[in-house]
Amino acid sequence: MYSTEFFRRLHNLIWLLIFVGIAVVSVGFAVRDAAANAFPFLVGAGALMVAAGAVLIYLRSRMPPTPPDGSEPRPARDGGR
Repeated sequence: MYSTEFFRRLHNLIWLLIFVGIAVVSVGFAVRDAAANAFPFLVGAGALMVAAGAVLIYLRSRMPPTPPDGSEPRPARDGGR
């Protein structure tokens, strides 16, 4: 099972990717006239970061939930029926 520490780090990584990606795209559009060669790289790299963050959000939504106290979930007593 996944630990609480894993989910904390995953959460931080997701939002770091999304917000830094948005910032990089914004910088790309801000410098598009002054640095025409950097524009496609900055916008592309930023868009990939935002997309990676979105994929991680989807993957996190498919993971089993962690109990509120941070302990590992106990297996079912009924034998999985």
